[in-house]
Amino acid sequence: MRQQIIQGTLPPGHRLNIHEIAVQLGISRTPVKEAFNRLSLDGLLTIHPQSGTFVSRFSIKQIREIFEARLMLELWSAPALFDGESRWNAADAERLLARCEELFESSGEFDFATFAICDRGLHTSIVSASGNRRISMMYESVYPYLQMVRVYWGRSRERALRSHREHIRIVDAINRPDAGAATELLRGHIAGSQEDIIRLLTDDGSGIITSQGEADN
Repeated sequence: MRQQIIQGTLPPGHRLNIHEIAVQLGISRTPVKEAFNRLSLDGLLTIHPQSGTFVSRFSIKQIREIFEARLMLELWSAPALFDGESRWNAADAERLLARCEELFESSGEFDFATFAICDRGLHTSIVSASGNRRISMMYESVYPYLQMVRVYWGRSRERALRSHREHIRIVDAINRPDAGAATELLRGHIAGSQEDIIRLLTDDGSGIITSQGEADN
């Protein structure tokens, strides 16, 4: 259930039924209820005693908080890419970029799932290159929320291509190496993703989110 929420199979605002899930899984209601409670503590579900349990929706304020956490962790890690002791693997980064390039060259339906995997791999490699396991663990704890927020971003090949081109410039700056350019490109990339999502939500008018920062079910 956690993966279905994170990957967007169960979208924000989706109402969950304990009985139906228990029947589908062939288990009693008790472990399902316990799972609901754990996911609620993690912020992935919102439980309303009178109306039911829903996949959490994010307010603009919450989205900004998620991206601020991401920005702090990635920018903290960036200087370590250039300190002479970096674990940055340029070959791995180039392989991820090449895999993404193949997706855009394909004439078939765009594979957003694989693109998301490559995106995560690239950003995770920036953080893990610092060699700080605590920072990497913190980043791993934030990333599920970033994946959930991407549901709002939508399946736009154009936005994915823009993101890919930004990745190319970031990796190029790291490999040159140009610490100043890499840091500013990374900062702009993350800020741009955040504003894209907020703009889409603000213009959507679907009631998923409010500019005042309240997310309602």
